[in-house]
Amino acid sequence: MCAVAAAVASAMGGSAAHGATSAVVVSMDVPSATTLDTSLCATGVPGKTSFGVVQPGQSVVTGTDCTVRFGSSNDTSSLRLSQGDAQGRAMWTPPTGVLDTTFATSGVLTVDLPNGIEHVWGAAEAFDGSLYFGGSSKNVDGGDQVTVGKFTATGSPAPGFGTGGIVTYNLDAGASANDFAWDLGVQPDGKPVLSVAGPVPRAMRLVAATGAPDPSFGGTGSVALPSGLVGKKLEVGADGSIVISGTSYAGPNQRCAIAKVTSSGIMDSTFGAAGMAYLAFAGKNVSCDGLLVQPDGMIVLAGRTNLLAADDGSILARFRLDGSLDPAFGTGGYRTADRPGTGDEYQDLAIDVDGSLLVVGLPGAPGTRLSRFDATGTLLWDRVDGTAPQTGRDVVILPDGRFMTAGNYTTSAVARYSSSGVLDPTFNTTGWRSLTAPSEMHENGAILLHDGRYLAAGSSATGAWQAAMFSAVTIPDFTGGSSDWSVGANGMFGACLATVGGSASASWTSGTGCPAANGAGWHDVEAAPETVATAPTNITTATAGLRFGLRVSTTQAAGTYLAPVALTVVAPLVP
Repeated sequence: MCAVAAAVASAMGGSAAHGATSAVVVSMDVPSATTLDTSLCATGVPGKTSFGVVQPGQSVVTGTDCTVRFGSSNDTSSLRLSQGDAQGRAMWTPPTGVLDTTFATSGVLTVDLPNGIEHVWGAAEAFDGSLYFGGSSKNVDGGDQVTVGKFTATGSPAPGFGTGGIVTYNLDAGASANDFAWDLGVQPDGKPVLSVAGPVPRAMRLVAATGAPDPSFGGTGSVALPSGLVGKKLEVGADGSIVISGTSYAGPNQRCAIAKVTSSGIMDSTFGAAGMAYLAFAGKNVSCDGLLVQPDGMIVLAGRTNLLAADDGSILARFRLDGSLDPAFGTGGYRTADRPGTGDEYQDLAIDVDGSLLVVGLPGAPGTRLSRFDATGTLLWDRVDGTAPQTGRDVVILPDGRFMTAGNYTTSAVARYSSSGVLDPTFNTTGWRSLTAPSEMHENGAILLHDGRYLAAGSSATGAWQAAMFSAVTIPDFTGGSSDWSVGANGMFGACLATVGGSASASWTSGTGCPAANGAGWHDVEAAPETVATAPTNITTATAGLRFGLRVSTTQAAGTYLAPVALTVVAPLVP
C-alpha cells in the first residue's frame, strides 16, 4: 500500500492543522509465462510423426522420439496432450466428397418449421460430438425469430433440448422485428453461445441440456451490444470469452466492429473502449464478414472497403489483445487487397501451422478468390478459381495443409484445394461438388468435425433448414489389453511417453521403451487435455519424448489417414 500524507502549518498562530490522509494502492498482475517448442516434432517426419505405408492387418510403432520442449520462466508447468475426436475416432481420412449415409436421411438433415421460411446461418460442434445450428424462422407475426437446433452426431434431435431439438426466441415481437442467430460457438464447459443480430444486438448463452437462456450469463442469459451492430461472426476463446465481429451501421459511414464479452457475460473492459473496437475511415465505408482469433489472442478481420476506389475492394486488419490495431501488420494494422474494377470482398479466413493466413472471398464475378498472406500481412499469392462454382464464404484448413471451401452463387457447392490453391482431384474426382441440399449457404455454415467429417449447412429451395454431411473413414482410439500392438482384428491409434528430460517429471509412465507388442505405457489420446509431463518452477527447457503406435485392421479402407494431436503448456501445472 502506498500512502501519501502531508501536514500543513496553520498561518494563524503557527499551530499544526489536522489534515486529511488517504491511501492509494498501486497494483499489477504478472501472468504465468509459458514456452512450447515443437520444432523436433514436426508433421510428416518418417518414423516420428508419419507411419508411412502400413499394410492391412499390420501394426507399427514410431522408432524416434517426437521431442517437445516446454516450461515456464516464472511458474510450474504441465505439458498436456489432447485430440478433439470426441467419438473415439482417433485417425481419419479427409472427406472424399461422398455423403455420410449414417447421418439423418441419406446424409442430409432437413428441418421444416411452421410459419414459413427458415435459414441456417451458423453451425458448431460440441465436445461430445453433438451439433448446434443457429439461424432464424418466422414468428407468428411474420417477422424473424432466433432459432437454435441441437442434434446428435447421427442427425437425430437431441433429447430434452426444446421441442424436437429446436428452441425459438421471439426477442422483439412484430412483423418488422427481425432477429437472427447469425453465428454460434461452444464454450469449454459445453454451453452454446450465440451472436444475435436484430433491433437489440446481443451475445446470448443457452443451457446445453435444455436450450433455455442461461441466467448466469449477464444476469438474464444475454448481454446487449451497441445499437447498429450486425455481428456476423463469433469465436470462443480458450478461457470461454466471446469475440463477435461484424459491421456497425451507426453513424455516417459503415465501420468494422469487434465486441469482446467475458465468459460470464460482461463486456470486457480491458479490450478497446468498454469492450468494443472499430476499424473506421473518415468518409469511407468498411464492412467485415471474416473473423479469426489467432492462438496468441490477436484478432484478424477480413472484409471490404471503398477506401481506394469507388468499387469495393478487399481488406484485412489485425488487432492486439487490448483492442488497438497491430502496427506490425500491414500499414498501421491493416492492408487492402483490391482487385480494381471487380468489387471483390473477403468473407472468411483461417490460420495455418506456419502462422500464414489463408483468406477466401468473392472476386466480384463467378468463382472464388483465394489468397495467402504471411504473419505480417504481406501477400504471398492470390488467385481466382473459376472452374468450381463459387465457394468463397467458408474456409477450413485440414491437418495435412489442404483446405476446403463452401458457399453459393447460383448453386451451393464445396471444394477442396491443395495448400497452394489448386483444386484437389481426390475430392469427388473434380475437386468440387455441387449440392442440391442445401441449395443456399451462408457465411458460417461449413465446419470440419473432430472425427474428420465435413458439414455443410444452409437452407433448401423451399425455405427449410438443411445440412449435408460428408463422410470420413476412421481408425479407433487405443484400448489396452494383453496384445497391445500385436496384430488383431481391430485397428487403433495411441501415444506413449518414451522419455523425459531437462528436469521434467513424467505423469504418464515413461521408460517402458514403448514396445511394439505386449507392453505397458500406451494411452489413447483423449478429447479432453491430459497431463503427460510436468516441470518445476523457472524451468523452460523441460522435454518430453513421445512415440505413436498404430494397428490397421485387415478390412481397413485404403486412404491417407490423419490424427490431429494438440500439445498445450499450462502454468501453473495441472496434475
